[in-house]
Amino acid sequence: MHVCLAQRCAVSYYTGMETIQFVALLLCGFTICSGLLLGATQAYQRESRCYVWTLITAIVLVQFSHAWLFTQAHLPSDTLYIAALFCIAPSFYLFAKAQLALDSVFHPLRSVAHFLPVLLAWLLPHSVSMPLAFLIGGLYLLWLFRLISKMRARRELWQREVSILLIALFMGLAVFVLGISIPLLDQQLFHSLYAIGIGAVFVLVHLALLWNPNLPEAVSEVAQQAYTTSTLTQVDSDSKLLALQQLMETEKAYQEPDLKLANLAERLDLSGHQLSELINTQCGMHFSRYIRQYRVEAAQQLLLSKPSLSVLDVGMQVGFSSQSTFYDAFRDITGTTPAKYRKINL
Repeated sequence: MHVCLAQRCAVSYYTGMETIQFVALLLCGFTICSGLLLGATQAYQRESRCYVWTLITAIVLVQFSHAWLFTQAHLPSDTLYIAALFCIAPSFYLFAKAQLALDSVFHPLRSVAHFLPVLLAWLLPHSVSMPLAFLIGGLYLLWLFRLISKMRARRELWQREVSILLIALFMGLAVFVLGISIPLLDQQLFHSLYAIGIGAVFVLVHLALLWNPNLPEAVSEVAQQAYTTSTLTQVDSDSKLLALQQLMETEKAYQEPDLKLANLAERLDLSGHQLSELINTQCGMHFSRYIRQYRVEAAQQLLLSKPSLSVLDVGMQVGFSSQSTFYDAFRDITGTTPAKYRKINL
């Protein structure tokens, strides 16, 4: 009887492992394809930084190694795998700082210093260097935690926009705990869970960007406000606010599909940080929502005043670049869709 029970437990374990590895392999494929597509788009970016390429390459290499392990029962190269692990945290750190505009000047030598621990992949035994890579990653995780803590002071502005940072924080924490638990876990289980973790982050980021394509810009604005002192001390805020309202209401600047914070700030003789702070402090919202609100209000008027216009044409006329972004913004601000709004109010 005990033998039968042991056999059933063994079968259940191996079945569970096969299922986990199958999911991990699918997410490896998704991550590798996404990474290659990101690499292709970066090839057309004139100001693409080396740390972006490093981050993409390291993630693709790690997931390729996982896929190789699941199909061939061994890693293609333990040393390269660990070197890639050392590269992920610092390259993500540099990428996040650039995306959030927390460092206006790029320092090449300082950036290179972040990658010096990669040499440990060749200098230390693999049993030591792999947990160390996750431990160093945990230190970078503390920076992300510090960033989110500072942004809590802007709670009225962060709401959904900072949710992507919270997701990244919790996923990173889970990976950190997994990494320092290497000696306690079966190696196949560890690599499977790690592969699933990386793939899950990619899936969540894709879903977040589909849900709100302006999410990176919105998060950047809130982060800048959290990290910088006031930039409006030498600015007549009232007159600039009136000038901004004139641009929006008289010149209808919101109708420009490619309207950006920097472009609008230049028209007002302000920096991007100054205009962002002006809108945040005076209007109680970030730039992206400020523009969307003007566009949605204009769309509400057009939907009723010009019933012959299609919903798509209305969205395009007020500055939205696609039907999906128009519908998402309209639903977010009014609580209903453009078609329903027109039907109810006509």
